Amino acid sequence: MTDVSTPPSESIEVILEKLEQFLLAPANERPQRPDIPWPPRVEMLNEHGDALEMVPVQH
Repeated sequence: MTDVSTPPSESIEVILEKLEQFLLAPANERPQRPDIPWPPRVEMLNEHGDALEMVPVQH
């Protein structure tokens, strides 16, 4: 369980900015994380949670 009694070393704004940059970057420019088992495909959902399509993940 995460200890939330101490604040993170970076502000939430900085963390969110880094996350946004990561998500907006082309897949081939994102930092590679071999320790994370990425799925071969990702299911895209609409606003109601219904599956729209399966998108191949590019590593």
